[in-house]
Amino acid sequence: MYDIVLYCSQNYMAALDLTLPYFANNSGAERVIVYTDEKDEEWRAKPHFDTKTTIEYRPLFPRSDDWIENVGRLPLAAEDYVNSVDDGRYFCSLAADIMILRSVREVFGLINDDRWLGIFRVDVENRTIPNVFYARVNAACRDMVKHWVRISQVYRDCKIGVEKDRAAYDQISFDFLVRSCYYDNTLPLNQSLLMNEADDLQRWWDSVKHHGHNVRTLHFKGGRWQNKDLVEKMLRLAEVSSEDDSERLASPCGPPGVAEVAHGGAVQR
Repeated sequence: MYDIVLYCSQNYMAALDLTLPYFANNSGAERVIVYTDEKDEEWRAKPHFDTKTTIEYRPLFPRSDDWIENVGRLPLAAEDYVNSVDDGRYFCSLAADIMILRSVREVFGLINDDRWLGIFRVDVENRTIPNVFYARVNAACRDMVKHWVRISQVYRDCKIGVEKDRAAYDQISFDFLVRSCYYDNTLPLNQSLLMNEADDLQRWWDSVKHHGHNVRTLHFKGGRWQNKDLVEKMLRLAEVSSEDDSERLASPCGPPGVAEVAHGGAVQR
C-alpha cells in the first residue's frame, strides 16, 4: 500500500473539492494526507462522498494567502511525512489540481532499493524536473527531502523562482538536487500517462486523445480545473481507446533519458 501526500492552502480548497474524490476512489492509495494551513472544522467534515480510503488532514502551517510562502510548503510537508513513517513505506507527492483517473499503484512495483525515486525526467536544457514524484521511504529519501527544504529556502532568499506563472523555487531546487545528487537513483516515469499536462491547450488535448484510457492522471494546471466544461471534455477524452496499447508506465532499466523517448516523451511543464 502507499500514501498520497500533498499540500493545499485554504485559498486553493476549491481545487481539492474537485480532485479529492478522484484521489480517494481511483488511486488505490491507503491514505490521502493533506497538509494545509486551514484549521476550520469544515476540513474535518470532508469528504462529502463515499470512500474506503483514509483521508487525513494535517494543519501544519499558519494561514497564508501569500503565493511565495505557500509554494515553499511542499518540501516541508514532505519532510514531515517521511519522518512520520517507517522505512519501506511508499508514497507519491502530488499537486491538489491533479486528477487521478486510474490506479497508479503498479508504479511502486517498479521502485526498488537502487531506484527508489520515480520522477518525470526532462533531459532538455532549461527544463525543470516536476516536483511530482513517487518514492520509497529510506535513509536516502529522508536525506534528499531534508536537503530539499534547505536548498529551496536558499533559492527563495536569493529571489530565484519567485515569479508567478513560472517554475517556482520549490521545483527549481528539487530539479537541482535530483540532478546533482540523486539522478542515479531515479526511475524514469512516463509523464504522458502519469501526469499528462501541457502549457498549450491544443497540445494537451491531442496528447490525451492519443493516449486515451492509458492516461492515469490529468494535471489541470494554471487554474484549468475551474473550467467545468473543459474538465468534463478531458475526462471523456481519457476514456476512449488508446492509439497505442503497448505503452508502459516506466522503464526500470536503461540509461537516464531513454525512457521518455521510447515511451512518448515528457510533456514539458
